[in-house]
Amino acid sequence: MKATQMEKALMEANLKVESGIPLPKKRSSGITMAMRMMKIGDSFIMDSEKSGSLASSAKCAEIKVTMLKISKSKHRVWRIK
Repeated sequence: MKATQMEKALMEANLKVESGIPLPKKRSSGITMAMRMMKIGDSFIMDSEKSGSLASSAKCAEIKVTMLKISKSKHRVWRIK
């Protein structure tokens, strides 16, 4: 993309490109830190409403988990890798 095309696109989108802004430090949630400390085969029970968030956190942290719904409102989560 030519500089003038880029400038036009940025103006249309009302964006300003900035350089030299440091990235924020990587933060880990308490659950991610707990999963990192778990041994393969360890498990815990959690509220089902949070299971999607946990799966996403595990994937981002490259931690393999599997889940089983054990009641209407609870899941058991195992670390498998």
